[in-house]
Amino acid sequence: MAYTKYSLTPANNTAAPPDGAPEGMLPSAVNDTMRDMMAQIRDCGDGIRDGTYTMTAPKITGGTITGVTFSSIIVTGGTINNTSIGATTASTGAFSTLSATGVTTVQAGTVSLPAITTSGDTNTGIYFPAADTIGLTVGGVESARVVSGLLSIPANSTSASAVRLYEDTDNGTNYVDVIAPSAITSNRTLTIPDETGTIITTGSSGQSIPKAALPTGSVLQVVSAVMTGGIFSTTSTSFVDVGFTATITPTSATSRILILFNSGGITRPAVASECLRLKIVRGASTDVYGGDNILFSTSATQFQDFPSSYQCVDSPATTSATTYKIQMETRLGNSCSMNSGATNNPATLQLLEIAT
Repeated sequence: MAYTKYSLTPANNTAAPPDGAPEGMLPSAVNDTMRDMMAQIRDCGDGIRDGTYTMTAPKITGGTITGVTFSSIIVTGGTINNTSIGATTASTGAFSTLSATGVTTVQAGTVSLPAITTSGDTNTGIYFPAADTIGLTVGGVESARVVSGLLSIPANSTSASAVRLYEDTDNGTNYVDVIAPSAITSNRTLTIPDETGTIITTGSSGQSIPKAALPTGSVLQVVSAVMTGGIFSTTSTSFVDVGFTATITPTSATSRILILFNSGGITRPAVASECLRLKIVRGASTDVYGGDNILFSTSATQFQDFPSSYQCVDSPATTSATTYKIQMETRLGNSCSMNSGATNNPATLQLLEIAT
């Protein structure tokens, strides 16, 4: 607007009419000068009222402006709170409320002087250490960094990276620290399984790894039995129960049962070609293992407290209680015995469920 041709110092408005009022100007020029001033005043007032007033190098030293909306504003000079404004960015100063509908750009900042901070604590805040990277600094020390969808927690010379997780505030203020090893030979990745559950540690109490999660070959449970009925003897030439059993309930129908049997010592009489036979039976009559001659000899020599043991694997294909028992017979009908070491070395039967 042309009003800027006037000086704020009255004595300096001495330009030729109508742009000024020099000493001794002709009376006819007074009217032209006044009319020009009236037009400039009206132009200035219309601009302020209609929202099209442009200020160059404005200076607001006090007062309050209300009911004003700025759209796509560019400040090219002037002051705010007596602080100079640069080409498009205020170098310093404070705003009680700052709102922007477009993109707000700030400097990158540094770890000790972040770009976005708070009054009185200028070494704590957010900065931008590299392209596509956001850094969080506390007390001038980087505490977290986000890059390419990855949150990283820096370490320092005395401690490894750590994340602190607090319990429900209704229960208290206790926490769990998840801390990286102090020394790592190479980069590692821990992948959380797509399952609901609880992490088990060596210090966990009252918790165990689900049996279904154990690898093939793991021992899921062990059942042990000791024959307490003393020495068992028979002259039967067909298999009979010796009264020694053990029962296991498999946790999976695909599990195998490893059977370990120790006879506790067997005895045959001094009768030529006599021997005894032992076998392991599942349930009432399913043979699992055994039935071969034991201590067979063509001489009339007695064998006493002779050790004998069986090891075999069975597949019961059930999750119901399963009983294994020992049966015995003689070859010729002479009295033979097992568990003859009942006092010091009794017969034992162990059942181990093995994951498959």
